[in-house]
Amino acid sequence: MKNHVWKIGFLTGLILTLGSINKAVIVRSESVDTLAQSQDIARSAQLTASQLKRLVSVDRKKIRVELYNGEFEDRELRVILPTYIPPGFKVDKLEVKDNDSEKTYKIIYRNSNNSCFYIADSTTYSGGNYSRLFSTETVQVNSPFINETANLAINKYYRSSINSSISLKFSKVEFESPCTEKDRAITTSEAVKIVESLKYLNP
Repeated sequence: MKNHVWKIGFLTGLILTLGSINKAVIVRSESVDTLAQSQDIARSAQLTASQLKRLVSVDRKKIRVELYNGEFEDRELRVILPTYIPPGFKVDKLEVKDNDSEKTYKIIYRNSNNSCFYIADSTTYSGGNYSRLFSTETVQVNSPFINETANLAINKYYRSSINSSISLKFSKVEFESPCTEKDRAITTSEAVKIVESLKYLNP
């Protein structure tokens, strides 16, 4: 009888152990899949391994954001990247800030003709030249990552010396082209493709 009880106990323990190992393997497999997916997204965004490491350092960290009414809200910083980059463009500059008072990122893409655009977390929003704005047209874009229709604003200014700009502003991400008044904006069709391709670095 004791031998029978010992066998039952042994088998029960073995089943529980195998179950724990199986769960560990599943969790490990999911972690490997997520890492591989993040690396694929970073590769599509034309980021180097060192640039990816810098972005990972701020991804999913808690930040305190000041709202329009002056109040503050705690949020989780999610790094969002474009998986479509227009031909001829490459990463010109990556800015990452990770300190007690600020956690932000900004990626600037540029081509040989000095056309550029940038992707950034929404807390770095600069506001643009709206005091000199002449007119704004909007183009609707289906952006899967935010599960809603996004509006791209095509801005034109009173001064002819200021190039037209294209911008997108949400609580999750900021996109704008050009990066400065001296740069050239990308085409609207390319901007649409970029916004449609946005994905979380860590899905």
